Amino acid sequence: MKKFLFVFSLIFLSRAGIVCAQKAGSPEASDSLKSVVAGKNELKLNLRYGVLGIAELTYERILGDNSGIGLSVAARFDDDSNYKFILLPYYRMYFGKMQASGFFIEANAGLFSHEDGYDFTYSENGVIVNSGSYSVSENSFGMGVAAGGKFLNKNGFFGEGYLGLGRMFNSELEVNYPRWGITLGKRF
Repeated sequence: MKKFLFVFSLIFLSRAGIVCAQKAGSPEASDSLKSVVAGKNELKLNLRYGVLGIAELTYERILGDNSGIGLSVAARFDDDSNYKFILLPYYRMYFGKMQASGFFIEANAGLFSHEDGYDFTYSENGVIVNSGSYSVSENSFGMGVAAGGKFLNKNGFFGEGYLGLGRMFNSELEVNYPRWGITLGKRF
């Protein structure tokens, strides 16, 4: 019985301590929240594109409690990717409790430099007459949307995930472009 009361007391006291620490009016909660939201700049790296052979670095400026604008710059470092260079400005609207965090929706516009390679073989009566390969390169403009979530800790580090799609307007190689990522970053 003594063990049961001891364990019950520990659980009760720890729960009471957690509840008190989470009160919105407590000085500890408001100080930690202020230290996170004090920064208006974010720098982040897209890990998902890195796996695909594209290095993407993003800067975002927090405009208010629920909005921000940013610029993503990406370049390929692997020849397997069709994209050579991407410049993508965006606007985000956030729906979280903390400044510029939680669920968000995004509108973006992108400038893309991409290429596609083709192999060809020409034959007459089953005999190969000519074969080879060529590549087509072009610059395109597109607009798109995305949705995702940003998870911010009290030290200003965050992770975010998003998924979206855009349409290129003047491209003959590709019609749509993906907007997706798993990023890690720091607010300062």
